[in-house]
Amino acid sequence: MRWVTVPQSSSCLNLAAQAFTIVALALTPEQPTSFACVCNEGYRQISESGVKRCIHPSEITTRAPTTTTKGFIKCDDLDCPGDGAYCQDNRYGDATCQCLPGWEMNHGICEDIDECDDPDPFRFCRMDQNCVNTPGSYECQLQCGSRLRYNGERCEDIDECADGMHDCGESEECINTYGSFKCRGQINCADGFKLNSAGRCVDIDECSEGTASCPPNAICQNLTGSHTCRCLPGFSPSKDGMQCVDIDECARDKCNGFKCINTLGSYHCDRNEQLCKAGFSFDPRTTQCIDIDECEDKISPCRIHEKCVNNIGSYACIPDCAPGMEWNGRSCRDINECHTNAHECGEHGLCVNRQGSYSCHCNQGFQEQTFGFQRHSCQDINECERKNSPCQYNCQNNIGGYDCTCPSGYRLNRNRCEDIDECKLHTHDCEEGQMCYNTDGSYKCINTTCDAGYRLKRHRRNTSHKRTSPFTCEKECDNPRSCEHREISMNFFSFKSEFHGQAFKLTIDTRSLVSVNFDISSGDKSLFGLKVEETGSHSVAILMAKQLIQGPGYHVVDIETVAQLRNRKLTFVTRCNIWIGAYRF
Repeated sequence: MRWVTVPQSSSCLNLAAQAFTIVALALTPEQPTSFACVCNEGYRQISESGVKRCIHPSEITTRAPTTTTKGFIKCDDLDCPGDGAYCQDNRYGDATCQCLPGWEMNHGICEDIDECDDPDPFRFCRMDQNCVNTPGSYECQLQCGSRLRYNGERCEDIDECADGMHDCGESEECINTYGSFKCRGQINCADGFKLNSAGRCVDIDECSEGTASCPPNAICQNLTGSHTCRCLPGFSPSKDGMQCVDIDECARDKCNGFKCINTLGSYHCDRNEQLCKAGFSFDPRTTQCIDIDECEDKISPCRIHEKCVNNIGSYACIPDCAPGMEWNGRSCRDINECHTNAHECGEHGLCVNRQGSYSCHCNQGFQEQTFGFQRHSCQDINECERKNSPCQYNCQNNIGGYDCTCPSGYRLNRNRCEDIDECKLHTHDCEEGQMCYNTDGSYKCINTTCDAGYRLKRHRRNTSHKRTSPFTCEKECDNPRSCEHREISMNFFSFKSEFHGQAFKLTIDTRSLVSVNFDISSGDKSLFGLKVEETGSHSVAILMAKQLIQGPGYHVVDIETVAQLRNRKLTFVTRCNIWIGAYRF
């Protein structure tokens, strides 16, 4: 069946009675708002000039053909294609294919007209309806909106209460209505609330309704869902909070030393100058009672070891013990920090109690350190940081002591570094035929050979380890008496760093000589010089270091001696091999 929706005030126009049935479409169960004409079976729905009609195919209104088949063909002989086509005989005897209303001819075939695709969206349906195209016609379906849902045939109500889509409060009841809902206050509101005429729970003002139970000397103050009682000025809640009791303002010295008279909920002051309370005196300039500061008196009202503290109208004596003392209820007594373990001597010292304090007897390598009057502790002594280091070379501090170390070639003797005599201990690596000569911090292996043209005096061979270990090279001469430079004596010396002063002394017996002269024939004369002294029958040449000579270093100085005899001259060389050590020890 086809539904045709018409306004309530309209009727299904120009329709045969057997062609339709009028059906009421209800938007709400209580009030129908529109009707529909239903075309009966065997009839078609058409629309002409905006009016919908139900007609039998034999009653279809003729309109100008869009497609014509010529040749005096009758409808019995003509088959019109398409669902919306029919055959029409005209007055000329020709049969033509026509399209039913709602269809249009397109290349000889009737095609459905989509009325819902019209540029005017409200040409066929109202604003509250949705246009749905059908073959040869269209339908206007209701748009239910957000409060109703369409079930395919009509709009049905949404139960917001059952679906939880309402906004009623906890103390309200949700009641569903068609297309909406409403909130109604429950009969039993929470304590302190009541149901108003609008069905909502509202606060009960117990104060205005006279249902509050406040004690005397209190005022009622309404609260949401309850009320409270506040004491009037001059009153305060009792300990159990059930009563309002009078405040004794006089106990708080409200009258500045004058006599205070308490009244119920208030007080007043008697300003007679003769009535100042104890602890106050009258000041005629201000006509006020002023506090007496008992603590300013030369004689304190408190006992020894007590401190006087002034209060308004009075004073108090509090214990006043010195640091390291404590109050025992009657006097101050010494605190034994050693017994109470309140000291800081630690594991490196012994606590010794003293009157009002303590001291620490520290272990060796530690010293007592004081932090204020009451703090003492034993701190490690860093002996290495002292101005006079206990070590000769290197000092390494440790807890409670220190360690001394020496450089290679030396050994530690207490805190001093001593040279190791490798030659004496036979810890050297000199080869056979070499002479081992000990130096400060080391040793030297010396070849006992002579320069070209000289030979070693066999009778003076010496391989001792002494500081001066000379051996002599004599000149190779056929006639020794004709040799001017007869001998070169080899001498060896070792000195500490920063050496200064005498290095070597050469003594010559001059009793058989006419004269004798000394000179440095080889060596650094800026560092070394000769000092000659005459001592009766002897001449002495002293080799001196002119300045501090830093080590390590090695120097060779040749002292040439020229001795004049009566008939000939003798010349010989004293060679000094000098090693300067790296250290001052």
